[in-house]
Amino acid sequence: MIYLRAADRFDVRSLAQLRAASLAELELLESAGQDAFVASATREFWRLFAHDRIVAWIACDDACVVATSSAVFYDRLPYPDGSRHAELGGVYVLPGYRKRGLATELVREVIAAARAGGARKTFLRPTKSAKAIYARLGFVDTELMALDARSARAREPVLAALPTG
Repeated sequence: MIYLRAADRFDVRSLAQLRAASLAELELLESAGQDAFVASATREFWRLFAHDRIVAWIACDDACVVATSSAVFYDRLPYPDGSRHAELGGVYVLPGYRKRGLATELVREVIAAARAGGARKTFLRPTKSAKAIYARLGFVDTELMALDARSARAREPVLAALPTG
């Protein structure tokens, strides 16, 4: 029987394993580095839970975790209605469990948990193929510029020193 529940710090290993599977499927993690990544990600998930910076939901088939969705909290500059934001991520369903609506339900739960956790704004960075799914859940495409840290201009200071006098 498949059921959904909120994840906690005791689920960090499962969250790390699903994250590794997701990154491997996207060809962003080589199989040779998966064990080291899972160990590192387990520690990072533990830290996020310990500092109340994550909400996560999982789908379980009996005792096996088969899908997940998360949001990581961070603070922006102060706003009248709060400074806490949430970035939705880590949405992943094992291949044999897809097309059952698990991702949609997990995302809904995480959005509700992010709101309950005080998030002023919730956003994500979807793959092109997932944009339609998120649009159905109420997300809108916005303009966002990201610094390419590999760019030479990103590493050059604008001013070497502040002018004097």
